[in-house]
Amino acid sequence: MHGKVEKQITMLSSLIPDQLVPQDHPIRHTKPIVDNILNELSPTFNRMYAEMGRPSIPPEHLLKSCLLIALYSIRSERQFCERLHLFVLAYNLGNFLRRLGLHKAIKDWSRSLQVKLIKMGGRIVRHARQIVFQLAELAVPVDLFAAT
Repeated sequence: MHGKVEKQITMLSSLIPDQLVPQDHPIRHTKPIVDNILNELSPTFNRMYAEMGRPSIPPEHLLKSCLLIALYSIRSERQFCERLHLFVLAYNLGNFLRRLGLHKAIKDWSRSLQVKLIKMGGRIVRHARQIVFQLAELAVPVDLFAAT
């Protein structure tokens, strides 16, 4: 079953993703062209999928992610997903820090500050994973995996 393409209005905040891309960025010129091509291909994609079953990830999203991987010279889809998660986490951490009552306003989000936020986000994610695994270890009964 072909998944539905839904426009994303907000992403974990009240900021519209379109506001994150600078006005002169090349992706702004590329995106409308790609959207038009994918709209033309949409009927073809619909014919390729069954009417029943669980909805898939829309092929339009997969093709757009492949295009971003090529444009940004990312080596693999796994690395693309990791970067995407880290950037979203860094963005949210930046918003959190911005909303704190800091003594001086941070006007220039320098590269070193971005790297520090990404590393901090990575440590938080690693710590959260450890906690989830510990909780799962406690919650799953041992006899569930016992040999029968």
